[in-house]
Amino acid sequence: PAVRPVFITEKRPDEVGHSVGTSGMLQGLQGLPLALPMVLLAVSGAILHLCQRVTRAQPTDQLMAMATMTGDRLSAAAPAQTTNRVTVTPGDHVLRLAIDPSHFDGFYDSWHASFPEGSSIYNYSALDREPRATIDAVDSSFIHTMRWLPPEVMKEVLRMPFDDEGPAAILISGLPLDLDVPPTPLIDTLHRVGDAWDEKRVPIAESLLFGISRALGIPYAPAQTNPIGRGLIRDMAPVSDVVSSCSSDLRMHSDYPRLVTTRHSEPEFLVLFAVRGDRTHQARTQIVNSRKLMDAMDPDDRRLLRSCKIQAALPGQGNLGAAFYPISTDGATGQPHLTMINKTDETRFTSPDGGAAAVAAYDRLNQLAYALADPVDLQPGQCLIMNNTRLIHARSAFAPIGDGEDRWIIKTFVSSDVWRRPGTGKPGETWYPRLLV
Repeated sequence: PAVRPVFITEKRPDEVGHSVGTSGMLQGLQGLPLALPMVLLAVSGAILHLCQRVTRAQPTDQLMAMATMTGDRLSAAAPAQTTNRVTVTPGDHVLRLAIDPSHFDGFYDSWHASFPEGSSIYNYSALDREPRATIDAVDSSFIHTMRWLPPEVMKEVLRMPFDDEGPAAILISGLPLDLDVPPTPLIDTLHRVGDAWDEKRVPIAESLLFGISRALGIPYAPAQTNPIGRGLIRDMAPVSDVVSSCSSDLRMHSDYPRLVTTRHSEPEFLVLFAVRGDRTHQARTQIVNSRKLMDAMDPDDRRLLRSCKIQAALPGQGNLGAAFYPISTDGATGQPHLTMINKTDETRFTSPDGGAAAVAAYDRLNQLAYALADPVDLQPGQCLIMNNTRLIHARSAFAPIGDGEDRWIIKTFVSSDVWRRPGTGKPGETWYPRLLV
């Protein structure tokens, strides 16, 4: 995919929040001939009522346990919960948050006031020697996005990097989109390293992608050998003259799995924003919670894939990274960690210490993942957040036409911490202040 190479550093803007005032209620109660306990009861009840209007309670363990598997991996026993602004639908693999369109009344006036013509969101680029435009684009996007996302949504996003029991993926629907969306780019004609970017592109979508990503951590660009594959925002779109590039499934995998790539850190999050969906609804992102997948495995397969490495290779091109244990133990948490590499029709797998039995177990793991997967049909105004360390994902094949109306997803990677600390293995000093390495 093509990219817009950029650099990003960390800068914390002031928090933007919502408050509930009670002084009016207290003044209204003054002088009433009520006993003090009755006054306190009335005040607390009123405050509780208002608080319930601006925030929702977290799903209870009992509710989450009721989320039994169905055909679309949503639970018939765990119905959607609706507040004034957001419909919340729990799931085994994806938490769905649908924002009511009326919540964004006035958004476009606010956005254009915050990002007048000439703002950095229109022209940020890592090719600049001075990165202030990029810093401003991300920070300004974060501040504006926080003003507009409902608290129900922000609570889920903010707890996602730290709550091991929380959702592995969140799908946010109902987000605003640029009113004048250009044709879907052919990715060999845009964002090439060394080119000037004259296209206005989709600045509103990009600002929302930046804002949500910055709430999760630091948007960054993993290292790539191909210079066109480096950048903060990537276009997931058909390749010019190679429309068949989307006609094959992208098999179950995580991005930059640390046991395979070895040289690069594993991004904690992948954030995708749909500018234009697949009109045929064939392209679906298949999402599987790794923990639930491992729990559903045959115990013998689980033991085998803990003790035997798998090596992926492409005929004529050699090995795809290092041999890896599909199931390992996370050194930081002590929890089981699942590793799967992108499997295509051409990929070949061997096991240096487990032979055909280990390869067969790995194939069964892949089949089980598809059986459990929750399919997401990304359509305009939807943002999909995936915890890359807690899930695996795939994408089904689709047939682009090349008429400017094909599927177009913009994507970025997020790290919770780019600085080197004991056990993180993240070479922050080599990334800062330019995250393109």
